Amino acid sequence: MSTGSILVVDDETKILNALGSALKGEGHEVVATSSPRDAQKLLAQRLFDVLIVDNLMPELTGLDLIRELVASAGPGDGGDADGLDGRMRELSAKHFGINTK
Repeated sequence: MSTGSILVVDDETKILNALGSALKGEGHEVVATSSPRDAQKLLAQRLFDVLIVDNLMPELTGLDLIRELVASAGPGDGGDADGLDGRMRELSAKHFGINTK
C-alpha cells in the first residue's frame, strides 16, 4: 500500500538512489529524476504529495524550480478557490521570497 507520492530531484545519483530506496522501503510511491527540467515536465503531468529537491544543481536550482512551480500554479491547482492553499502561499512568501499574489 502506498502512503504517498514523492518526487525526488537531485543531480547526484547516489543521493537520488538512496532517498528513493529509503522512501520506497517505507511504502511511498517514488518518482526520481536527476534533471530539474524533467521534474518540471513530471509536475505538469501529475500531482505529487511531496517534492524533495536538491538546491544546488547545474541546470536549475531547486529554489528556482519551486519558484517556477508556484508562479505557474493557477486557479484550481491547489484544491481551493485561490489555486494554491493559503498556507502554501504564506510559507512560499516567508521562506522562499516568492510573491504569490
